[in-house]
Amino acid sequence: MELALLILLCALAGVALFAAWRVLQRLDDLEERMQESAPLAFLPDRVQALARNLEAAELGSLHERMERLAEGVARVEDLVVAPAENGLAVSSRAQLVRARVIRHLREEGLSSIRVQSGEEELGQDPALVQVRALRRGTLLQGSVTVAGDEVADVRLDPIYTAFP
Repeated sequence: MELALLILLCALAGVALFAAWRVLQRLDDLEERMQESAPLAFLPDRVQALARNLEAAELGSLHERMERLAEGVARVEDLVVAPAENGLAVSSRAQLVRARVIRHLREEGLSSIRVQSGEEELGQDPALVQVRALRRGTLLQGSVTVAGDEVADVRLDPIYTAFP
């Protein structure tokens, strides 16, 4: 009887050791997986730092791009307004007047400029050009007078009714 009890006790101890070994093995596997995902713990901080960096860098970059685009538009307008030389095709009077008006209004700080006059009105000398444009969010409408090759007069008024 004592021998059977001793064999049973050894078998139970063997099963307990096997179970403990298996649990330790699974814990080691879990620890390896957790170490692989440890960099994810810093992910929220890294994303916030990246967002701050993008905000700081993107605004400056966007501002520089906008300045370059504005300079490019000004150069193209200069080419349109400049008299043709060396036998190049001459722009029509209407195109020159339109380009001069748009350039002048841009220099005055206006944006979203729309020339509403037709080609016939733009071709006259002096030309009275009807325009619409934005200045600091206010829609303006009025006329620009072009005499010869120069802008002679600009009359723009806000398009809104006065509050009673």
